[in-house]
This record gives sequence, C-alpha cells and structure tokens, in this order.
Amino acid sequence: MVRSEVQRRDFQIKESPSHDQTTFVIQSTMGDSGTLRLFDVDLAHQRARWEISIPESFKSSSQVLPMAWICLEYVFENLRLRKIQAEVVGSDQMSLELHRKLGFCQEGCLTRHIQRDGKFWDLILLAHFKDQWEKRKKNLEEVLFEMEVRP
Repeated sequence: MVRSEVQRRDFQIKESPSHDQTTFVIQSTMGDSGTLRLFDVDLAHQRARWEISIPESFKSSSQVLPMAWICLEYVFENLRLRKIQAEVVGSDQMSLELHRKLGFCQEGCLTRHIQRDGKFWDLILLAHFKDQWEKRKKNLEEVLFEMEVRP
C-alpha cells in the first residue's frame, strides 16, 4: 500500500489508497483526528464522492476547515479531479456549514430521504468544482493558515 503525507502547520494527512477509494486520516497536533473518505472515484469523468467524519471533540466547523482544505487541495491539485460530490443529512448543520465555507454548492435535495432518531430528514446533495476551487483557494488559505498577503 502506497502512503503519502502532506503537512501544513498543525495538521497531517496520511493517505491510504485502494482500488476505487482513498481514506485520509487527518491528525492534528492537539491529538484529535478525523477521517475523510474519497470514494466512487471516476477518473474518466474526473469526479469522486467524499464523506467527512468529524470528531465529537471538535466544537465547530472552524476547527475542521483547515483539515478539509488540505484534503481539497490534495484532491484537486494532486489527483486532478474536477468535481467532488457530498451528501449531508439536513439535520447536520455543522457539516452543511463546513461544506459551504469550503465552497460547496447545493445541487439538489432528496426530501425526507434518511431516517435518524425516529425522524425522516432531507439529504442535501452538494458539489465543489476545480474551477471554483482555483478562484477561492488563495483567499481561503490566507484566512485559514494566517499567511501573509502578497501583492
């Protein structure tokens, strides 16, 4: 199994690829970790789906944003995919906020599609495209990693 590591300040990503999916284990120097699973990778159409598992210890999406940003950077710039798709349960406001801050846009909604805690919830379909990423990445990087703004 090939493993590569990308590091940015306090976060490290360890990639474990397999046939049609890649699991990223995201470790912070604070000891918290999460996973991001890239699956249904379709190289012919340059797209994939992803799902993020956010640790309970993270109190807000702002703690997860830098880690997710690093994964997006890797997906769009190293894997050269053009589209990432995500599905988020409508009751998961933290995940919806995270995806929107990263630049994901809503492509659709499957009404009352998921049952959780005895209730049916909408499933929100989201996507992020490489061209949107390229327009936003520099500004988002400066905010997330407190880098100096260069002319």
